[in-house]
Amino acid sequence: MYFLCLVPYHRRMRFRFLLALVLALVPTFAMAADDRFGVVFVNPPDRVASEARLNQAAALGAGWDRYTLYWSQIQPARNGAFDFSRIDAVVAANQGRGIKTQGILLGAPEWAVSGGKLDLDAWSRFVGAATRQYKGRVTHWEMWNEPDLLDGDGRGRYWPWSIEEYAGLLRAGYLSAKEADPGVTVLMAGLAMPFNNERFFDRLLEILAKDPNAAKNGWYFDALPIHVYDRVARVYELPHGYLGYPSFAGFHALMKRRGFDRPIWVNELGVPIWDESTGQRAPGRATRDEQASFVLQAFAYGLAAGNQRHLFFQLYDDGAGAIDPRTNTPAEFFGLVANDGTTRPAYQTYRTALDLFADGRLTTRINLGRIPSKRDGKGLELISTWGTTRGRVTVAFNADGGPAVEARIPAIAATANVLDKFGRSRGTIAARDGAYTVSLPAATNNNNFDCYTPRGCDPNDYIVGGDPVVLVENDRSVPSVTFDPLPSAAAVPLGISWRGTRALAAGTRFDVEYQDVTERSGWRPWLVATDVTRAAFGGETPVTRDRVYAFRARITGEAWPAAPLASIYIVGGQTWPPPKAEVDATIQIVWPHGNAPVASAKKANLAINVFRAGSAASVGPQWGAPPRLLRAIDNDVEQEVGIARARVVKRGALEYPLWEVNDVDVAAANDPNRKVYFRLAMDGKREATSVWAHGADGRTILPKPKEPVAVLAAMPAAVDARIQIVWPHGGAPVEKADRANIAAYLFEQGGDAAIPTTFDGQVILYRSINNGPGEPVALGDKELRSVGGVTYPRWIFNDIDVSAARDKSARIFFRVEVSGVPYFANVWAHAADARTFVPKPLEPTSVAP
Repeated sequence: MYFLCLVPYHRRMRFRFLLALVLALVPTFAMAADDRFGVVFVNPPDRVASEARLNQAAALGAGWDRYTLYWSQIQPARNGAFDFSRIDAVVAANQGRGIKTQGILLGAPEWAVSGGKLDLDAWSRFVGAATRQYKGRVTHWEMWNEPDLLDGDGRGRYWPWSIEEYAGLLRAGYLSAKEADPGVTVLMAGLAMPFNNERFFDRLLEILAKDPNAAKNGWYFDALPIHVYDRVARVYELPHGYLGYPSFAGFHALMKRRGFDRPIWVNELGVPIWDESTGQRAPGRATRDEQASFVLQAFAYGLAAGNQRHLFFQLYDDGAGAIDPRTNTPAEFFGLVANDGTTRPAYQTYRTALDLFADGRLTTRINLGRIPSKRDGKGLELISTWGTTRGRVTVAFNADGGPAVEARIPAIAATANVLDKFGRSRGTIAARDGAYTVSLPAATNNNNFDCYTPRGCDPNDYIVGGDPVVLVENDRSVPSVTFDPLPSAAAVPLGISWRGTRALAAGTRFDVEYQDVTERSGWRPWLVATDVTRAAFGGETPVTRDRVYAFRARITGEAWPAAPLASIYIVGGQTWPPPKAEVDATIQIVWPHGNAPVASAKKANLAINVFRAGSAASVGPQWGAPPRLLRAIDNDVEQEVGIARARVVKRGALEYPLWEVNDVDVAAANDPNRKVYFRLAMDGKREATSVWAHGADGRTILPKPKEPVAVLAAMPAAVDARIQIVWPHGGAPVEKADRANIAAYLFEQGGDAAIPTTFDGQVILYRSINNGPGEPVALGDKELRSVGGVTYPRWIFNDIDVSAARDKSARIFFRVEVSGVPYFANVWAHAADARTFVPKPLEPTSVAP
């Protein structure tokens, strides 16, 4: 993330330990390079490393050096020769230590930019020249760095152009590299997500999907690199998804929706230290001891996620690090080694991790201890690597703050050696009743990046787990079946897949069991002697929300593994009803400019209040999640049209925020046959939102249903969720109907094709009455419908209460929400007379803390 900040490093650190003394405390053997792990900047950004530094990298066992080739330095003049002399020396130095070089190509010279556009032909020539120069010596090339990272003004920090233009650069670079050396691996630019541009990759895939040659050219990348700095768990969560602020589907899921998948590299991961020299404590920084814990936890998470490579940022401090502008001295230090050559505790942990995980054949992750009363709790992590040279190695740690927690770790042997994160023995422990009991210290580092956002610091959000405990069991056996990685938490039904860990005969059958870990129930059969390797958990299986479920599997007839192999925390879905809302977001007024009537108003201002759910207590002035205004016109799906800005209102003794969105286009409602609907959303919050209808005549109409023209083979990046019909029983008119049936269809965003029939996410119907907050009223039942030779899914909601609309002064608004995929919904107004009205605003009676 930071490596482009080539700030001269001032060597003002004092010696604390003699280098010889520190090195005497670590194992003296030189480890063979481990291809799964590496570092960034074995060599400094501007020169070849010293012999001592290269020896330290080799002693780590680092298999990779991620190193930058700046185009502007290599070809400073148009049509000038390429000067690779400095890079030649770096590549040779790495080769001499058995270290591979992963090259990054970036940095356009001024002559290659004209009229604000990058010369892609010149870029292609540069990529081809670099690939040919190092053919057989550098086999992995990355196309730029962090094009998704924005600066404080919303501009690209390292990539100043558009996503469309990055797609062009990636395409040109891929084709040029493959032409020069068909055997090279092309990495897309490493992504900084989840900092401030979360949809970059999703939108990039949308653009590439329109290229008819993308699929046959591998989507123009062979591996996807990501960068992890905000918290250690992201090493696992970014590939496979997480729920949070905001939630993220996971990079593998985004690729699979497009019908392909790629290996993931975490080629920057790290946490800078602040408790040394001129370091300063700030969000995202850690102590030296916490940095050491970060290394072991990150590598364990990465193996459990199935990531292909893990490169720590960085070997020494001289690649990058923030500078205090007041003193012009370093304020943070990323290195495993200080610039004076002194190793830090994390250096030893890195070596220990590679030793512990050597020859591991399988890594599984179990997450325990999450309870609904501990909001946003992360629980206990038990990550086991099976079949290593030492046996099964389990890294266990507490991801939450508070007191130490006693953890029961399922055993596969009678005893285990207990080690600390530096590989030092802490004795032997015996299993009792099939488990080891260990005390896991609480997490201590809550320097989370939320402090930089409007949400503000969360004191219960820890970015590094507590001091890890390592258990080593002298048993090299490996389960015959394993599960593909699951997200940490999910709604059900949830797709779960498994596979053999060795070659299996045709017709092999599997048994799969599950266990409610929260209530400590025994193992229960889920599937018996099945020949499938994927199933939806939580469909017909009774599942309770806010509980952890663990899974194990075997080949039918073989023994069950002694320990669970996967787990998931269930947060909702078909554990009806969904979680309750945290706040009620209410549109208080839509005020046309100049008090113009609906028939002539072009613009309007909106005022919004946010209350604690089910109350008249406003959130306080410190509330940091601004409402987003969504607008739907007629029966089309909604689009975001503005983010509300808050001002503090003083009314008597109360001070509370009132949000406003000004100059909103309402001209569509000038046509009496058209109407505009507004609603609200807030990132990271479970909001119940009102719906405001703006129209001269907003009565219920029956639009012609939109029938799908095709069915997609894979899930799209986002869907349009359309209510197609609200059909009162018996065809009764609105003013007489008590019940209605409702049908909703899911299309690809902006298209006419339906989503795949295999989609098993939940579709929930929400209802708002008048200006009240929305509430969930039904979970949709999927049915398949065939029209014109196209068989597609739709969701049916039967016997929905619509009696409120019998009152001509009342109106009902329906919409649906979809789990597991970004969605855009329409609004259906069910009313005898749904024309714009001005309800009495709900004034706050108190302010919630």
